[in-house]
Amino acid sequence: MSIEGGNRLYWYETRCRAGEITADGKQSWKMRLACEGEGEKFRSNPRVSIAADGRLVMQNGPVGQARRQTYVRCEIAKKR
Repeated sequence: MSIEGGNRLYWYETRCRAGEITADGKQSWKMRLACEGEGEKFRSNPRVSIAADGRLVMQNGPVGQARRQTYVRCEIAKKR
């Protein structure tokens, strides 16, 4: 997953735009996603939180069989 512009989320074959982002605790948020993927449009209402180890946890996300994904921030390559 990549996040761009603060409200656009991209996966391999799915892209979403986040709206109505609201706090749901100290380190968690709920949001409404309008998504497109594999020729279909759909909505998702995930809960996103930051785990104690700094990982991003998305519950009820738009991709993945379990609908609970854990993400680790990638290192960004420095420009030469």
